Amino acid sequence: KHLRGDQSKMLSEEGNEYALSALQFEEQRRVIYNGAVIGIFSSIEQIFYSFCFGAKREKNVDYEYTAMKGLGIGRAEKYLKEVLDLVVPSNPETRRLYDVVRIVRNAVVHADGVIADESQWDKLQDYIKNYPHDLELEDGSHIVRVTPMFLVSTLKLHSLICEEIQKY
Repeated sequence: KHLRGDQSKMLSEEGNEYALSALQFEEQRRVIYNGAVIGIFSSIEQIFYSFCFGAKREKNVDYEYTAMKGLGIGRAEKYLKEVLDLVVPSNPETRRLYDVVRIVRNAVVHADGVIADESQWDKLQDYIKNYPHDLELEDGSHIVRVTPMFLVSTLKLHSLICEEIQKY
């Protein structure tokens, strides 16, 4: 859907079968990388939900997390903070990565990789100052592209959250 300048040029050359193959390769790569981020983040969401249900049982809390306002992982986070006085992830660097992964996940799921919110775009730009190989950002169109290094970071986030939740 989003073509870089060199891809557009290759497509404009009539009869260039390689250009179509390169474009197909790029699209497959985008789908695989985005799908991996979505899958890993979905697993993180399930961990949060399970933790909420388990904490309710173990701590004899009468209030279900599903009774809270909101949706998805945000509701689970709110439950952990308001009912159980927990913030996960609690480590500031892990929290920063979590916020970035959540922004990217939401962008690829809901907006084909476009970041419309300026504050979220600023967070991503700030993030790539320290991790320049994790994401590709297109300033003009505010499109974020996932790289293989970001998949590694997303898997690391999953592991860090699992380790933290196991402590409780």
